[in-house]
Amino acid sequence: MDSDRLVDSKATDLQRYGLEHPSLELDVTEKDNKSQHLLLGDDTPTGNAVYAALPGDPRVFTIATYNKTTLDKSLNDLRDKRLLIVSPDKVSRFEINGKHGQIEFGRDESGHNTDAWHILQPKPMRADSYTVSGLLTKLTEARMDLGSSDKAASESDSAFAHATPVATLKVTGDSGTQQLQIRKSKDVYYAKSSAAEGAYKVSSDLGDAVDKNVDDFRDKKLFDFGYAEPSKIEIHARSKTYSLMRGGQDWWDNGKKMDAESIQSLISNLRELSADKFVNSGFTTPEIEAIVTSADGKRAEKVLISQIGSNYIARRDNDPTLYQLPANSVDNLEKSLDKLTVAPTPSKSGK
Repeated sequence: MDSDRLVDSKATDLQRYGLEHPSLELDVTEKDNKSQHLLLGDDTPTGNAVYAALPGDPRVFTIATYNKTTLDKSLNDLRDKRLLIVSPDKVSRFEINGKHGQIEFGRDESGHNTDAWHILQPKPMRADSYTVSGLLTKLTEARMDLGSSDKAASESDSAFAHATPVATLKVTGDSGTQQLQIRKSKDVYYAKSSAAEGAYKVSSDLGDAVDKNVDDFRDKKLFDFGYAEPSKIEIHARSKTYSLMRGGQDWWDNGKKMDAESIQSLISNLRELSADKFVNSGFTTPEIEAIVTSADGKRAEKVLISQIGSNYIARRDNDPTLYQLPANSVDNLEKSLDKLTVAPTPSKSGK
């Protein structure tokens, strides 16, 4: 911190500078226990500087106003306002206990994708990792609304005590487990954390994010390969069979090079197969069987699709979950199969 200018080399009247009773005093203690002190007084007439002095020094200086603004903080300004003191990438599991029951999430421990999550409770299920990660971000970014007075803090404590419970959350990371209780009074959410004393208002986004049932966090996509490029696609669709292999940037079917655009349309439709809801029954003899191999051959996903009237029910191999698919998504898949074509052969003349 530097002074802008020396105002008075031998000040005899500190009151005229607001330094007799300073508006802000700064004490800095160094490692060797030596202390330094700074007194800040009134703003200068132009308003772009502040009078400053050192105790025992007769000189009065001015310093830039932003120095005072930077230092003039309240206790609440300097507090860690996080309700959960943990980084999202250090969380290994977390759970929600609310009116929809217990939902517990665990991070993928395979090491292939640290952003992938699984549902552990109420039973093992595939999770929509994007939605789960979004919730975890909201939890770890949740901040206290400290209000403007001690009275506001007292009112939050009282409101929390009389509010309706929404959910209790437990977050486990590298530093142990922390708990967050969320309650609601009319349209206002309050939270109380094991990592901080007192209750605080929190955003409605956080309250709405935890007030969900397990299906809201389940993965509705049939395939996990996402935007990875498959290496092999095998499909039995009604009376037709397709066996497609990728070699480099090209796709082949029984030694014939396939049209790249028609292949990408098929992959896109496979990628987009997604349930509009989960059902408990309705799966019969499959009309379509699709096996997609990806991750350099390490992952092979098999999906079976059956049809009852205008409804399509699908399931993944070795997974009892039943997915009801929108009819147009299956129609689009079959159309893309019908449009698979062999790549045109370049003429020898190059014309």
